Amino acid sequence: MINVSISGRVDSFNNGSKVYITFDPLADKEEMPYIYVVSVNLETNLISFFGRQPEVACTRQDNASCSNVTILNCSSTSVPIIQLEAEGEPEILLMDNCVILKGSRENLIKAADRLMLRYYGIM
Repeated sequence: MINVSISGRVDSFNNGSKVYITFDPLADKEEMPYIYVVSVNLETNLISFFGRQPEVACTRQDNASCSNVTILNCSSTSVPIIQLEAEGEPEILLMDNCVILKGSRENLIKAADRLMLRYYGIM
């Protein structure tokens, strides 16, 4: 079993009703299905259980899939963001308005599940 570490604090993540879920459109193509699954799962939970309004955004422009999408990342704004980084071991970094979920493939899903369990107050 893989442990998902959580570090940091979020002070302004719960401000407002909107939450951006961001991802890198140039991430490895094999990671994209996992990014999609995590995005949909987060959106569903944020809407259904927390009354938040999720909006998908990209961390950078790619002139294709993100041409009509907001470009945001944790260092570019103070609005609440969940930034998906599809690489490495599962990890959750909490930084003021930003939650960074890290993990490659299934590990990204594990990190997202761990975040939701914390958000629900279960873990």
